[in-house]
Amino acid sequence: MTLAGARGNSADEIAAVLGVGADQQAWHDARSRLELALSSLESRHLPSEGEVEPLTLEPTNAIFGQADYAFRDAYLNLLAADYGAGMQAAQ
Repeated sequence: MTLAGARGNSADEIAAVLGVGADQQAWHDARSRLELALSSLESRHLPSEGEVEPLTLEPTNAIFGQADYAFRDAYLNLLAADYGAGMQAAQ
């Protein structure tokens, strides 16, 4: 989520660490599809009596920004669409 709001050298460094290719939007879209796929797997298999409970993955997304800073709508929309997260105000 931080990568989507970064620019310049910061964006390049974050992208390099994450292994993001040239198409940053493809990265965000793929991450969104992965979360949806993981969510659908959780409801498919419920353990039977005596069966071991399967591993459960629960992605949690949050990002915090300065309360009085005007974040760009495109960034906030990307957070909502691809990460299911909104900006949380920090003082």
